[in-house]
Amino acid sequence: MASVRLLLTIPLHLTLLALVFVGIVDFIKFHQDNNLNGGYHIGVLIYLTFWGQLIWFVFLVAATIVDALDVIGYSSTNPTKYYYFLKTRDVLYRSYAGPVGIAITLLFWSVIAVDEQGIFPKHIADIYPSQMNHIQHTLPFFAALLELMLVNHQFHKFKVPVITGIPSTAQFKEDITHTFSLLNAFLYPFLISRYVQGHFAYPFLDWMPGYAQAIFIILSIAFAGAIYLALRKLSRWRWGGEPGSMALKTKDQ
Repeated sequence: MASVRLLLTIPLHLTLLALVFVGIVDFIKFHQDNNLNGGYHIGVLIYLTFWGQLIWFVFLVAATIVDALDVIGYSSTNPTKYYYFLKTRDVLYRSYAGPVGIAITLLFWSVIAVDEQGIFPKHIADIYPSQMNHIQHTLPFFAALLELMLVNHQFHKFKVPVITGIPSTAQFKEDITHTFSLLNAFLYPFLISRYVQGHFAYPFLDWMPGYAQAIFIILSIAFAGAIYLALRKLSRWRWGGEPGSMALKTKDQ
C-alpha cells in the first residue's frame, strides 16, 4: 500500500513544488516590473496570496523529503529522526497549507464573483497573468483536497500506530493555535501597509466602513479555523481515527 501511495505522491509533490516555485518567482517579478508598493521585495508580504505560496512551498519540500525517506525505509532504520520529519510535514499541512490554502481560494473567488476590481484594480487585472492567477488562487484548494485523500496527515490519533514504531503526530490544540498565529502574524505587515500607503492591499476593504473592515478580517481568520475543522472531519471520514486513543480503523500512511 505504501509503495502504491508513493507512486502517486512523489510525482504529485514534485509537480506541485515546481508550479508553486514558478508562481513565487513570477509574482515577485510581476511585483517589481509593475512597481507595486514601490517595487520593493518586502512589499509582497502584504498579500496573503504570497504567504500562501510560501507555506505551500515549505510544505511540499517537507512532503518530498518524507517521500524520499519512505522510499529508503528510513522509518525502520532511524525512527526518531523520521518522526521529526513526519511531524513537520503533518503540522505544515494541518495547520497551514490545508486551511490557509483553501481559505485563500474560497475568499479570492468569492470576492471576484461579486466584483473583480475588489481584488484587482482594472490596470492590474488587464495584465495579471492567468497562469499565475490560477497557481496562486485556484491550485491550493484542489491540491489540499487531493493531498488529504492520498496521505494520512494524522488529524486524529489511532489505537494502532499509522506507521509501525512511529508515535502519532496528532495535536489538535497546537494545530489550531498555529493556524491563528500565522494569520495574526500576517496582519502586521498587512495593517502597517494600510497605515503607510493609505489604502489596503485589497481594494474591496477600502469600500467598507472601519467596523466592517474589522468584522471581515476577524471572520476571515475564523473561516480558516472552520476550514481546519472541516478538513479534520474529512480526514476522519477518509482515514478513520478518534481524538483519543481509540480508532475506528487504520490505514497505511
